[in-house]
Amino acid sequence: MLPDFSRLKATLDFCAIDIETTPINEFNDIEKIWCISMATSEFTKTVHWKSGITKEELRYICRNVDTMKALGNHNLGTEIETISFMVHLLKGDTTFTPCCHGTFDVRHLGECTEVSYYIDTMLAAYVAFPPSVLGATGDEDALRFYSLAHLSSLGLCKAKLDYDGNFTRYSEKLREYNIQDAISCRELAEFVMPSLFADLHSFNAFVLDMKASQAVIMMESSGIKINQDALLDLTLKTHGEFNSTLDEMRKLVPCVANTQVKPKAVSEAYAKKHLVKNRRNNVHPLAELGKLVKVGESDDTGRWFVHEITEFDPNRDGHVIAYFRHTCDGWTPDVYSKKGNVVLDKNVVNKLAFEYPSAQLLQRYRILEKLLSTYLKPYQRTDKEGRIYPSFPMCATRTGRLASRKPNFQNVPRGDIRKLIVAAEKHKIVCVDLSQIELRILAYDMATMLPSHVASKDSMWIAFAKDADIHAENAKLTGKERKAVKVGIFLYIYGGTVNRMEKSLHMSKAEAKDFFDALEAKIPALPAIKRLMNKRAELEKTLRTVYGHKIVYPDLHRDDIPKWRIAKARRQYFNARIQGSQADIIKLCMWASYKLCLKYGASMLIQVHDELVFEVPEANAALFCDALLPVFNNTKLLPGLNTKGTPGIGNNWYEAKEDAENRE
Repeated sequence: MLPDFSRLKATLDFCAIDIETTPINEFNDIEKIWCISMATSEFTKTVHWKSGITKEELRYICRNVDTMKALGNHNLGTEIETISFMVHLLKGDTTFTPCCHGTFDVRHLGECTEVSYYIDTMLAAYVAFPPSVLGATGDEDALRFYSLAHLSSLGLCKAKLDYDGNFTRYSEKLREYNIQDAISCRELAEFVMPSLFADLHSFNAFVLDMKASQAVIMMESSGIKINQDALLDLTLKTHGEFNSTLDEMRKLVPCVANTQVKPKAVSEAYAKKHLVKNRRNNVHPLAELGKLVKVGESDDTGRWFVHEITEFDPNRDGHVIAYFRHTCDGWTPDVYSKKGNVVLDKNVVNKLAFEYPSAQLLQRYRILEKLLSTYLKPYQRTDKEGRIYPSFPMCATRTGRLASRKPNFQNVPRGDIRKLIVAAEKHKIVCVDLSQIELRILAYDMATMLPSHVASKDSMWIAFAKDADIHAENAKLTGKERKAVKVGIFLYIYGGTVNRMEKSLHMSKAEAKDFFDALEAKIPALPAIKRLMNKRAELEKTLRTVYGHKIVYPDLHRDDIPKWRIAKARRQYFNARIQGSQADIIKLCMWASYKLCLKYGASMLIQVHDELVFEVPEANAALFCDALLPVFNNTKLLPGLNTKGTPGIGNNWYEAKEDAENRE
């Protein structure tokens, strides 16, 4: 049954539900439930099982609770009243609005009984208080700000009880901890929800997130099937390439005396026995592995300071510096971090790879290492059906986008890795993405927000309306190459600078500056919309996405911090308007697709940026794709401006993506 979120209303009669279980396993499931607590402003109800109860057992009780209660043929005692209240609460039969903190409780309880509607207090806090307001400095740390522990530390609800974290067995302290969590959740709802009810834009954004959370629950429950035979073959192949690439680099640079690390002190006798002279660029032959090179002068106690010669390690910056100095004639570090450390990121390596084969080896090594560590190794941890179960946190980014963890599916490379994501027997993989959605949002903003006298305000809207190649159209306007325009537009949106353009397209700084000047001169709506967003951010201190999510970066409004942080916040406002609106639109598509999944027996598996991946019964695959077309192709997602998305079908994600591109 579809949750009825239209029933969410301005009420302070909340009943919070919290469950305590065994720790969640690598298959995103639990073994036993220890206790369930519910808290209203009037009373608290709790039920516990000292030996634990499985979801199968709880499901049986929930389905038969009214009959068992009426006939009295059970041994549950007063537990039956509490479970009966929970069942009717989640069905919407009481005067209370149920609420939970996060999707964990609802996902597992939803496998036992009907859940008609509820409020997620984690999402409510996320919408009411964006991560940057609570102090998040990056997406990697945003999620921790929405735990009950942290929110209670801010005074938004009662503090959680201290607990030793042993969830593998029942204890009275665990039950007390469970009750307190329910009370804290209810207090959080009472604190946050009135502000959302009073703010129509935020309330609509909250309802949108609540709807998208149903799709997230489906994704986390469905799991993703991995072709184990293909995984083994690809892992062996990648390991072989990885080892041979490392061998090639070590032929060029066998060993390094790493001067980037702190020298160690040894006795004079030990030093003299193992000492060798330092060689050019700190690079040594394999025969000197384990030997020492002297650093500076001896101290008053006679100790010598030395560096040990170790085998070349491409993961150590000091070794990479020695490697580049030794194999790339004339190379010296030219990019430094704010802390003064040498930057050896992808841009530096890619630039060197255009000229030096040794840099190409390091580039290849890093790609292979990422494939092994981020994808191939985590994909081996499957259940007996060959499925893995990533999580998709909804409160982990500052822009509103979903994250993906254990393993990460947000940046899966095209090619062999996607071939590993396969459909179960008698099923097909279907994928669809919103074509060029960020640029469509930009076109929408320029056309609807800028005054009529701004030249080119409608140029991108018109190009999309006639289904033209947007990058070719912009290339005509600017007189630049299509590839440069494509990269440059995205850099412009996401706060890229002349230096970034220089590195991305390997052009001179003068060429990069000329490009940006041409972009602003020929498409004046671009700088105009950026100025407008910046001005509104400065005056209103809050921007909104297309569907109402708040964008707040407090650094823009401070005068006690470095100017670069203020400039960064200004870029983030504009960036977040685009990315946040994109997140809104894909969430709308997730909700519509979720309802189609229920109709056609499909499962949503993955959401990655602007793309959705499904597993569909083979007999329904074509019908499902036809049903997806009006979801992704309409003028409602961006009012008046057409969006575009073409579904594809395949035995694996790669084939489905290829099929979609062939159909476009």
